[in-house]
Amino acid sequence: AIGVFFMFFFSVVDVLRGIPGPPHFAAMSLATVSMVVSWWVSRKGHHLAAELQSPVLNTTAEHHHADAEGSLLALIGIGGAVLGFHLLDRIIAIFETLHLIALSGRLLARSLRGLLDSAISDEDKELVEAACVRIEGVERVAHVWSRQAGSNTWVDVAIAVPERFNVERAYAVCREVEAAVRGVLGAA
Repeated sequence: AIGVFFMFFFSVVDVLRGIPGPPHFAAMSLATVSMVVSWWVSRKGHHLAAELQSPVLNTTAEHHHADAEGSLLALIGIGGAVLGFHLLDRIIAIFETLHLIALSGRLLARSLRGLLDSAISDEDKELVEAACVRIEGVERVAHVWSRQAGSNTWVDVAIAVPERFNVERAYAVCREVEAAVRGVLGAA
């Protein structure tokens, strides 16, 4: 955080003073390699995060994606400096600093939401109810209560079944409801 602040501060000062940044061809090649590798790792990370349903891997993949974007911007800035637009590198450094601050804010907000309990969305609740009432033997859904903490979700569904059902048949309907909820929400 301190490094980001200093990068932002000194870039703004250099832009205001009109101090040109020296172009470096070696930096361009490193930025290109960094961009390609970060983009590839990001794609693989997003795929694996979706497959494993891992918020940690998803956050890491987003970080790598931001690195790829930053490397692309660095490549553009260095290329501009090589072509004589020396301030472009500093302006892009300011933009990238703001981008990193916004990314950090999004990741922090997501982390804080993961620490707090919440309910499933109204849309998901409606999907659960609709899936349950489609099951033969469910007369109505009395309630759908839920709790989410981090990546874990717990759902409690109360259903009404016909009075003529014996315990075995009512239990079979209950198992079908559980499967329907899992089909809608995943492994809740």
